[in-house]
Amino acid sequence: MGVVVLHNRQKFYNKKIYWYEFLQWQKIPRKFLKVPSTPYYEFGGTHQEALKELKRNEFEIIEGSEI
Repeated sequence: MGVVVLHNRQKFYNKKIYWYEFLQWQKIPRKFLKVPSTPYYEFGGTHQEALKELKRNEFEIIEGSEI
């Protein structure tokens, strides 16, 4: 099991976009892509699909701050 923090990017993109910060993890699930020069990842799909993938891989999900 791992821990992931969800960060909203709405002010920057002017729509609901999330970046994901993996704090504790064994293996980051597929479709999560590293954002260069940051500790964050984006998901190659919708936010709802990302949440399903994280839950399926038994990640604890924490709401983070807007970045």
